[in-house]
Amino acid sequence: MPRNRDIALSRRAVLKVAAAGGVSLLVLQPGAAFGASGPSGEALTADVDSYLAATMRKGLTTLDGIHAEYREAASKFPFALPSGWTFPAESSLTNPLTSVSSADTEVLWERGNGAAEVYLYWQSAVATEAYEAHLRGDSAQVERSLNQLESGYSSPVRRAVLEDPNDGFLRIEVAAARGGDFKSLKSVAID
Repeated sequence: MPRNRDIALSRRAVLKVAAAGGVSLLVLQPGAAFGASGPSGEALTADVDSYLAATMRKGLTTLDGIHAEYREAASKFPFALPSGWTFPAESSLTNPLTSVSSADTEVLWERGNGAAEVYLYWQSAVATEAYEAHLRGDSAQVERSLNQLESGYSSPVRRAVLEDPNDGFLRIEVAAARGGDFKSLKSVAID
């Protein structure tokens, strides 16, 4: 098989890898071509629209590019973190191929991974807030947090970085928490 061949990979395929616990990156030989598809357009509110315009770009970048994307996304994220929470100053994403020392190997990441990390941090923070409120017996805060999770999860911000066409997170984890079972939601929370 020739080394310089075209490669096409959809954002959906990359997000499936990420959802399965992998990382969205590619190791390409110099000269390989890559094409990716991004989220579809739709009517957005002003805050969400400006956030998406500033953070959602197509194509590939380096890990440094993803770290810059993370910082930009965290500084412009349109949803409030729970009281006492802040985004980490830097992305936690690292190069999983640090042992590779070949000069002809480039590690490229699909743009959007930094924004996805920001969204998932927010989701985990709100899930943690809901779980901790449940442990304290604060049903009003549980309700506010679960409503916030539903609102954010139903938004174009989530849909831009995480595919879930059947809204499984809302149907399973959030619905169970509304019924008093926080086991699934706790798995999303930050320990």
